Amino acid sequence: MGQRSFHANSPRLSEIGALVDVPLAGTKNDVHALDLSGWVLGRTSRVSTLEVWQPELAPHRRLIDLSSVRRIPFSVDRPDVAAHHPTPAGITCGFSSSLGVIGSPPEFEWLLQVILGNGASVPLATVRVKREALRSGFEPKLQPLMLTGLGRSGSTWAMRLLAEHPQIVVQRNFADTRVSEYWMRVARILSQPASPEQSKAFPMTDVWSVRQNPFYGPPITDDPSTHLWLGRSYPEQLAAFCQGAAEQLYLHTAHSQGQGQPRYFAEKSDPTAWLIRELYPELREVFLVRDFRDLVSSILAFDVKRGFHGFGRKPEDRDADYIQRFGLSTMHLCTAWRHQAARAHLLRYEDLVLNPVESIQRVLEYLNLDASPSVARRMIDGASQDSAAFMDHRTAPSALASIGRWRRDLPAETQQLCQDVLADALREFGYDP
Repeated sequence: MGQRSFHANSPRLSEIGALVDVPLAGTKNDVHALDLSGWVLGRTSRVSTLEVWQPELAPHRRLIDLSSVRRIPFSVDRPDVAAHHPTPAGITCGFSSSLGVIGSPPEFEWLLQVILGNGASVPLATVRVKREALRSGFEPKLQPLMLTGLGRSGSTWAMRLLAEHPQIVVQRNFADTRVSEYWMRVARILSQPASPEQSKAFPMTDVWSVRQNPFYGPPITDDPSTHLWLGRSYPEQLAAFCQGAAEQLYLHTAHSQGQGQPRYFAEKSDPTAWLIRELYPELREVFLVRDFRDLVSSILAFDVKRGFHGFGRKPEDRDADYIQRFGLSTMHLCTAWRHQAARAHLLRYEDLVLNPVESIQRVLEYLNLDASPSVARRMIDGASQDSAAFMDHRTAPSALASIGRWRRDLPAETQQLCQDVLADALREFGYDP
């Protein structure tokens, strides 16, 4: 399943002695997880923990919520290492963990990064992984229609338009319902193996927590057949249950809304929603994008309007800090688009505003639905009936005035920062940086 390479040219690698025992290059297995083991000793500072990163995100460590970063403790005694390397009493230098790969892209890399006691980080190795798709055997009656993009891209308006089509199920009382996202998260987390430390610390009385499977790990997985069931059959069965739970809610929603022959359920989606893409080979995905400089302008204005921060911004962030963090979101969006472009549809907010009928027709053609101008106009008319209710959602006098607003709204230094940080994403989606 994976192969590894070492950062021998890292200027900081001399600060540690280390070896990754597992995985070896060309390693294959039959479960949706990858074992990692080895040892690390600090030469000038005690090692603290081992972090697992996407390589492109590691340089931006200060911008990341570190609670989301996978950590592997040094909790394995290695007498073989101690026999050759003098170590202070009480120092445990070995690590061993099994990390689930469900919810990851089909091919990806993990950067193993050692954190020293003095706070310094040392890249140790890169593990390259190619994985099989999870197949649950579930046969859907409805296909997902995922509207993938970033906040303030016009997704609320786009969902209202989709809700007007009789064969697309959207919860009309709450268009931001993300049923499948919830169930995919359940499937992803509950199929993850837990370390011995996590298993021991699992609070059985905490009924509100959803965590890794505390019984998926040693010594239970020392039995090969049990390991295979926990690592392969169990995630497949769990995924099928989660798919069924999501679909049933949308079928009930369709019935309550008088939609007799639905074909799709539609949701807003995050660019990193890899699991639903692999579980539904016939999924349809519309990438909704907007000039990212206008997105920044809209987000900043919306935060001022409602009096609190959102969209991943922290209270202590300056605008410049937030734009740097926002740049990571565009990185995820570009990665997803490059992977999905061959079977996805690109919808630009500007086209939806300037040429709504033609834009909707192209979406309907992509969905193999009636794409006549009359159908597109009915969707627009239906979505516009109570548009006054969305006035609180707007931060510009009109949709037309929101195009190119960054030139008016953003100070010159903020404009330049956006140009620098967002240049790759702007080019990727056809905007002139």
